[in-house]
Amino acid sequence: MCVATLGTTSTCAYDDIQTLSLICQRYKIWMHVDAAYAGAALALDEYHHLHSGLNIIDSLNINLHKLLMVNYGCAVMWVKESQKLVETFLVQRLYLQNNNNMNNNELPDFRNWQISLGRRFRALKVWITFRSVGAEGLRRHLRQHIKLSKQFERHILADKRFELVTKRTLGIVCFRVRGDNELTTQLLQRIHDKKQIYLTLSMHGEMMLLRFVICGMDTKEEDVDFAWAVTQTELMEMLKPQRVWKAIKFHCQNRKRNK
Repeated sequence: MCVATLGTTSTCAYDDIQTLSLICQRYKIWMHVDAAYAGAALALDEYHHLHSGLNIIDSLNINLHKLLMVNYGCAVMWVKESQKLVETFLVQRLYLQNNNNMNNNELPDFRNWQISLGRRFRALKVWITFRSVGAEGLRRHLRQHIKLSKQFERHILADKRFELVTKRTLGIVCFRVRGDNELTTQLLQRIHDKKQIYLTLSMHGEMMLLRFVICGMDTKEEDVDFAWAVTQTELMEMLKPQRVWKAIKFHCQNRKRNK
């Protein structure tokens, strides 16, 4: 099996699904795509490029609770040939027989698609959400997340003390304080100590980064501005002692020269 990722956790990076799927097809390797986060974007025309290679994969999963307004936890999986799952997990006991599996399996028996025999009725909350919000409502929600992340990205680009580590993708903005990694980790600690907003820490190469992710159901522009204000304020407070120390050091050096 080959598992490719459509939207990594840290930076929402994409594997080359098109190339990998062709290789897997050639050598008859099961190709699974983990699209837990970014898979929701497949519903948007402007992200049509993410469909590349998906027509020849074997399975794909998407977490609906991340971007599609379904409460935690809920994931869906698509499988090209479900019979392969049945052949792997099939359990035939007398006490499990019913009218359906006695009649050539006309309907899917999902207990044969997984290890456990029982499963929660998560489909109900998916149905309620999709019926209540509708396809266009879900697309508006997705585009609003992207719009808000672009707003935070603009704040970062306008402040020379910060830098983007990777290109903004969907609702994720990965950024850091310019300079040593220690500055970024110190800033995160200060932000968390204030308990006003929540960012997460990750790493890209050798650079520590902060992840700003739009994930609320009703996040507004003023919420993004508030998050940016907290981030700016904590950085300013953190750098104050360093500026004072530099000023003292500069003053002492000048006094030595004058003597």
